[in-house]
Amino acid sequence: MIKTIKKTVKLKLVPLTKKDKNSLLSLLNDYTLMIRESLHIIIENDIRSRKRAHELCYRLLRRKYPHLHNKYVQEAYKRA
Repeated sequence: MIKTIKKTVKLKLVPLTKKDKNSLLSLLNDYTLMIRESLHIIIENDIRSRKRAHELCYRLLRRKYPHLHNKYVQEAYKRA
């Protein structure tokens, strides 16, 4: 079963500059990768709690994606 992930992002839409569009696409791509990595870690380690998911995923994802706000990292492993 495939689930749809929805996330709210606040930015100016009119006019959407090339820079804004690229930033948005980059954010969505990185967020998707973080969810996939988190899911892989969670399944591989048979994690059943958010606390344990946090312990295994948070530092790894923060090191890999230092340019993103910590809330995106937290949401990624929570959604996974």
